[in-house]
Amino acid sequence: LDQYGCLYILDYSNNRIQKWYPDASYGTTVTSGSLNLPIGLKFDRLGNLIVADTSYHRVVCYSVMCPATTTTTTLPPRKFYL
Repeated sequence: LDQYGCLYILDYSNNRIQKWYPDASYGTTVTSGSLNLPIGLKFDRLGNLIVADTSYHRVVCYSVMCPATTTTTTLPPRKFYL
C-alpha cells in the first residue's frame, strides 16, 4: 500500500504493475512495456516505488507523485536484494 491507501500489484507474467485505488473494482496499469520479469517491489521513505527487474538486471525507481519520473540502476546478474 502507498501513503494514499492504493494497492500495487506486481504482475510478473505480464511485465507490469497495477495500481488499485481504495474501493476500486479494477486496477490501472502503472508500468507496461518497460519491465521484463519484475520480481519485487517496495516503497522507499519518500514514497517512490522501487522495482527489481530481473531480466534487465536493474532496479527501477518510479515517482508515484510524478509518474513521468524514473531512475534506473543496472546491477550484475543475480544481485537483487529488496
